[in-house]
Amino acid sequence: MVDHILIKTNTMEESKVYNHMDRMKHMSWCLKNDIFIYFQPLTYSTGCLMLSDRGKLFRKPEIYKQPIGKVRLGKKDLKWWVEVMKLYTSKFLEHNK
Repeated sequence: MVDHILIKTNTMEESKVYNHMDRMKHMSWCLKNDIFIYFQPLTYSTGCLMLSDRGKLFRKPEIYKQPIGKVRLGKKDLKWWVEVMKLYTSKFLEHNK
């Protein structure tokens, strides 16, 4: 599991590393405020991230593919899971400036 996630901004001085407890707080706040981020399968081996922000639905343009040799994508394929956590933190910071 990923312990720390770096949220980058325009300047490195504003960038910050968030730990697991911070990310859980951010995710909890988002869920209480009708902000949901989830993985949406497109085919058996590909998928994308969806963002529902208070009723408005957005699809992130990146497509995630299964690693070679894997049967299907899962939470342990950390690339998309880390991106979900980054998006929750970004949304939390955006609404709580």
